[in-house]
Amino acid sequence: MPTIFRFWKSAFLVVGATALVCFPIVSAARPDPAVLQTVNAWQQHRDAFQQFECRFRVTEGMASSTEAALNGELDSARTSTFLWAVDGDRERCRRISSLTPEPLDSTPWGEPGLSYVIRGERCTDVLMAGGIGLNVAEPVGAASIAGPGKGSVVAGNEFSTPFSIGMTGECWSGTPRQRVQDYLKHQLPITVSESQQADGTPLVTLTLPDDRPGLLRYEFLPDQGMMLTRFRAEMPGRVYECVVTDWQETAAGMFPTRGVRIDRVDGAGIRVEIVEVEELRVGPVDSGSFQVVLPAGMWVNAVNEGTKFQLRQERAIDATDLPGLLAGR
Repeated sequence: MPTIFRFWKSAFLVVGATALVCFPIVSAARPDPAVLQTVNAWQQHRDAFQQFECRFRVTEGMASSTEAALNGELDSARTSTFLWAVDGDRERCRRISSLTPEPLDSTPWGEPGLSYVIRGERCTDVLMAGGIGLNVAEPVGAASIAGPGKGSVVAGNEFSTPFSIGMTGECWSGTPRQRVQDYLKHQLPITVSESQQADGTPLVTLTLPDDRPGLLRYEFLPDQGMMLTRFRAEMPGRVYECVVTDWQETAAGMFPTRGVRIDRVDGAGIRVEIVEVEELRVGPVDSGSFQVVLPAGMWVNAVNEGTKFQLRQERAIDATDLPGLLAGR
């Protein structure tokens, strides 16, 4: 299992967006084919993992330097452990060793333990299928369910996962392909370059202008199925990056097994999150892995319907039950 513990330096090929720039031109209407080829290859790599289960831990803390962050040398570290199961569009990610839940604020309805959408450290379980997401916060006795366009989630929205560390994958910022398609839709320039790491490993880099302003940079390994190995966002006073340092070869392709999110903000230090896979099995997943038990008395917020209700008895929920729960029943 190869390990990367270095910074990559690439000589970027600058591609201009207009004839005023004295570099090769990429038209927004006719983008460099290599841009779409890169993100489509990344999507194929990600989509190859249709069935798997893994156990991983997430460690959060502060670091004195980027090198210390990559080496896992953190201060005030906190660790959570998760079980993640995927079978097609069914997905569940469950926190099995929990951090102390955040204190509950008052809610619009004044019901104890009920917030509009269960997020962050309150969330202990996520079940998703067919564009419907159920978020559960068992310690505070609340859950929320939402459908397409109303806050539905994948695990990567609520928890960092091996494929979605910070802003690298399925989280709120969008996948690399989604972000590239959005840039092309709005006729924004995208630079593609090819280079090599210090050990000769080929590297493909996409550079996108950010609207804050700043730069977004994705780095892929073409020899590893175009696996995303680094994301970097540069903004005034802040540098945010996610680096995949380890991966494991499986029948479906290369599965990232260790990633580090490094968030450097001027005057606020370096915040770090490390995601490490402890166990991985690629293949068919037992249907029981997608069953969530909601205890009697739990409040459920049906976001699409704008309603809330309290369960009168314990209820076992699997993917087929999500549409009914979404409808408030």
